[in-house]
Amino acid sequence: MGARSPQLVEGLHDQSFTAPVAKLRAVTAQVRRLLDGDRVRPTATRDHRPLRLGVAARTGLPIYLAGLGNKSIQLAGEVAGGWVPFLATRSWLPCGIDLLPGGERPIRPHHTFLGVPGRPHSRRGRSRNRS
Repeated sequence: MGARSPQLVEGLHDQSFTAPVAKLRAVTAQVRRLLDGDRVRPTATRDHRPLRLGVAARTGLPIYLAGLGNKSIQLAGEVAGGWVPFLATRSWLPCGIDLLPGGERPIRPHHTFLGVPGRPHSRRGRSRNRS
């Protein structure tokens, strides 16, 4: 997930692009609650029932944020399972890594996936924390 861009938020979604990091924090918390099996109450209107996913809860499932701005990257280190800098250049990655809380090092720095250490990350059932 990411904060998107003003063009996308205002042009396509017809929403104001204000406080994108605060909105990303709130949406990340809502997605976490949904994945944990909780309901999310609508904030814009009270006319709708609280939303709940129609699948079994997946407590602890990691959420990854794709942030390019300094505050978005810091947020990824605070509330997400990892930072996915898919649009960042390799030369800029060390700067982004330094923005993570505590300057945490990626699990496998030669890949473009950066996980916050201490949380398991896997793809297709294989551990990413191999030596």
